[in-house]
Amino acid sequence: MARREPESNPEMRVRMRREGLELGAGVRPLHAIGVPYWDIPPEFWGDAIDGVVALGIPALRLDLPWALHERSPGIFEWGQYSPELEVERLLDLAEARGLYVLCRPGPWIPRAPGRDGIPDRL
Repeated sequence: MARREPESNPEMRVRMRREGLELGAGVRPLHAIGVPYWDIPPEFWGDAIDGVVALGIPALRLDLPWALHERSPGIFEWGQYSPELEVERLLDLAEARGLYVLCRPGPWIPRAPGRDGIPDRL
């Protein structure tokens, strides 16, 4: 069976290539640095991201620990009460510096608090 290409705007197409990640008309090396935002005071997030830019890395990797963001079944915390969980602000900081962001939602995230990001109820 022949492979069918999606009918979409070619500028929005994302593909894996041997050389890296094809985004629209260009290919970017697939390098990213993970930032454990929950371990960094929010007032230093900008400095951490500036360090990524200074290294010439084009992307930031954000692991989203399930246990931190869903404190109880169906109740999510995205910075309303804990500034260190305000992922939207972190995304805005990365965007302002021209970085791509790779978000990896849990459940299992090495270095995450508790049981590697998995809620205790599981």
